[in-house]
Order: sequence, then C-alpha cells, then structure tokens
Amino acid sequence: MENAVTASQSSQNILDRLRATSDALTSGRPLEDVLEALLVAVQALGFDGARFDLISADGRFLSTVAARGSGVAFLKQAPVEGFHAPAAVRCCAVSGGTPEHGLVSLLSGGDVTGWLYVDNAASGRPILLEDLEPLTLFAHQAASAVSNARLRETTRRFEA
Repeated sequence: MENAVTASQSSQNILDRLRATSDALTSGRPLEDVLEALLVAVQALGFDGARFDLISADGRFLSTVAARGSGVAFLKQAPVEGFHAPAAVRCCAVSGGTPEHGLVSLLSGGDVTGWLYVDNAASGRPILLEDLEPLTLFAHQAASAVSNARLRETTRRFEA
C-alpha cells in the first residue's frame, strides 16, 4: 500500500511539473527561459543535475544551451559529425554505462534536435530506466520549444 501511495505522489509531482512547464512553453517566453523552467522541473524530480544539448539549426554543431545542478559540465560547441551519441534514443545510460547518468533524445517531427542529459554524479545514486521515462515528457516539451523558437527566428528574418 505504501508503494502505491508513493507512486501516486510521484505521478502527481510529475503532472504538477508538466503543468508548470506547459505554462512557460505557451507564454511566448524566450527559449532560454523555457529551457530553464524545464531544468528546474527535471531537477525537482530528484536528479542532481540536468542539461540540454542542442544541435544547431544548420545541423553542424552540438552545444549545451542550458544546464542546472552541481557538477554539470557544459559541452562547448562540437561538430555533430564527431559526436557519437545515439541518434534517436528514448532513454539510455550514458558515460560508459555509469549508472549515475542518463540521456533522453529531443525529437521534433521525427528529427533529433538535441538531448536532455541528467546525472546523479554528486549523490552517486543510480539512475534506473524507470527514472528516465518521465523525462521523455519534458524532452517533448523542450523539442517543441526549440522548434517554435527556430520557427519564430526564421519568420523574423523573412519579415525583416
């Protein structure tokens, strides 16, 4: 019975976080603000740190655009062709199978636009596959925010 209550509380926490980030997504706020709101929500789920690595609009580079938490390293701009991350993975352990790290793809229209990386490096708590599954919801929101921001940028260039 106690496990059922804990699972219900966890589900409610996830729903509350999704509602809050949905508000940020639909408010027309800048991409950086939306990604920060998503990182706050992800970290509140119990991860020590999180970051968003995005592929540039031209598809040539990968870089960290937002990060939160202790020990989260920024990925400086790196050529995509030299980056060996899974192209379209839903969830996986990363960093040589270290159980304190996880990765979820940001998918938009079937294309990978980046990755949501999480870790528990500070606490050393392992990240299980079921811990990563709720992150796919936040990854979908982030992918939508990235697509919308890029569309707004393209529209502005054509209007100018």
